[in-house]
Amino acid sequence: MPKRIGRIAYAICFVVCVAPAMIFKVIGLGPLNLLALALGIASVGVTALRFHDFDRSGWWSLSVLVPFIGVPIAVVLMFWPGSKGENRFGPVPRF
Repeated sequence: MPKRIGRIAYAICFVVCVAPAMIFKVIGLGPLNLLALALGIASVGVTALRFHDFDRSGWWSLSVLVPFIGVPIAVVLMFWPGSKGENRFGPVPRF
């Protein structure tokens, strides 16, 4: 399992996990709320891998849970390049 992911992989995860979770939460049906929670937890894990690409601790991924700040942080992570070269979390990701 990779310890870092790049911008493209993070953007794909954002579209696959976060967007449906937001839609399911707005719809508000019981089983869909559980699915939204599961997708939200998965997206925090992937965000931790993205922060590893910046040579930052995975605990920074909890910042995306802060209301009004989380979504802009997630969007910045999609476009900001990670650290150049290998860091303490491994080699440069391919995607």
